[in-house]
Amino acid sequence: MREPFRTSFLSTSVAAGPDEVWWVLVGDDEPGVEGPGAMLPDRRLVSDWQAGSPVRLTAGGTDVFGTVLRATAPHRLTYTLGAPLPDGVDATVIVTWEVLPAGDGSVIMLSIDDLCPDGNDDLRDAWAHVLAEVGSRLEVLAPPVPDPRRGPDRA
Repeated sequence: MREPFRTSFLSTSVAAGPDEVWWVLVGDDEPGVEGPGAMLPDRRLVSDWQAGSPVRLTAGGTDVFGTVLRATAPHRLTYTLGAPLPDGVDATVIVTWEVLPAGDGSVIMLSIDDLCPDGNDDLRDAWAHVLAEVGSRLEVLAPPVPDPRRGPDRA
């Protein structure tokens, strides 16, 4: 690993359970079958999400590559990205998604290890946008959580 690197931490709470969050992160394909992650609009994130497998992100007509480091459905997904070649070597970022059950929903924690920091927050801001998109997708998928302070006829 290159030194120094910079880690950013982001999180959000959602009304969806861990299984729904996992689907938004990796898609709903059968295990072992390459399928796109559902989280990125106008981008395609492809892997079979098994440890050691390749990851490919296509955005704006450009491909970058990485490797799945850990995938424990539906709670933890870690992969590298940013490598210029499909072998995943020389990746520039390590992405870790953790999904924790919380009440009637989940807390999504995202950490980004920027292996080539340049002093600005562009990478952190880009991943903050991805996390917001994941949250937005889950709002559409998950029914609203009723407010327990209200009566049953006041949803």
